[in-house]
Amino acid sequence: MSATTPITIIIMGQLKKRKREQLNTLLKHRKPNLKFPKKIPKHWFGKSAFKTHLLNSFTLFFPSGEKYFIRSIKRVLNDIDNEELKLEARMFIKQEAQHYIEHEKFLENLRKHGYKIDHIIRFIENLTTKVIEPRLTPELNIAATAGLEHFTALLAEVGLSSGILKDAQYELRQLFEWHAAEEIEHKAVAFDVFNNIDGNYPRRILGLFIATATLCPFATAITANLIIQDGLMLNKKVWKDFINLMFKDEQLFFRGFSIFLDYFSKEFHPNNNETSSLIENIFSDLNFQATPA
Repeated sequence: MSATTPITIIIMGQLKKRKREQLNTLLKHRKPNLKFPKKIPKHWFGKSAFKTHLLNSFTLFFPSGEKYFIRSIKRVLNDIDNEELKLEARMFIKQEAQHYIEHEKFLENLRKHGYKIDHIIRFIENLTTKVIEPRLTPELNIAATAGLEHFTALLAEVGLSSGILKDAQYELRQLFEWHAAEEIEHKAVAFDVFNNIDGNYPRRILGLFIATATLCPFATAITANLIIQDGLMLNKKVWKDFINLMFKDEQLFFRGFSIFLDYFSKEFHPNNNETSSLIENIFSDLNFQATPA
C-alpha cells in the first residue's frame, strides 16, 4: 500500500478543484406549469408521424427514467463529500422531478387520441424498478444514470442546435425546449456525483453500455409501436421522415454518435463540450417561474 505524500495530496486537491470548476453553477428549479389543450393534433410535430412518435416515445420513457435518476442520486447523496456538488445534486433532483411532472400531463392527450400506452408505461416502470435498479450496486446505478444523462444531453444539443423543434406544436415545443435546456444546464451533475463517490473508469463505461441497451432499443420499439397503432408502418412518408431526420437532413444519428463516442475518453467531462450558448435565450423566452439553488 503506497503512502500518501504531501505532493500527492496537493495534486489530488488541484485535480478535484479543477473538476469542480467545470461544474454547472446556480441550477434553478423552474415550474413551467404547461397546459396541453385537447385541440393538439395527433401528429403534432410538423404533421410527421415519425417525428411525433419519436418524441412521444421519450414522453413515455422519461417519467420512469427520471424517477430512476432521482432514486439513484438520493441513494448516494450522503456519501458526496463536496457541499457544492451536494447542493447541485439536490437541485438536479428537483429539475428531474419537474420533468416527469410536465411530461406526464401529456399522457392524457395520447390516451384521448386512442393510443394504448399504459402497458408501455408499466413495462418501463418494471424495467427500472424490478430489473435494472435492484441488480446494480449504488455506484453502478449512478454510472448508468450518468450514461443516460449523456444521452439526454446529446439529444438536447442536437435538437436545439438543429432548430428542428420549430416545426412542433407550440405547447410541445415549449415542453421539449425547456426540458432540453435543463438537460444541458445540469448535464455534468450525475457525472460529477459518480466521480465523487467512485470514479472507476471501467464502471463508468459499463454504465454507458447499460444506458445504451436501455434507451436506444426501447425508444425505437415504442416509436414503432405507436406508428403501428396509427397503421402507418409501411407508409412511405414515415420512412422518408426517418431517413431525413437520422441520416440526411438533420443527421441525428451521425451527430449523436460523434458526441456518444466522446464519453470513452478518460479525459472526458460533460462541460468540455461548451453548449451553454444553445440555452441562453431559451429560459428568458419561456419566462418560467424559477427558484435558484
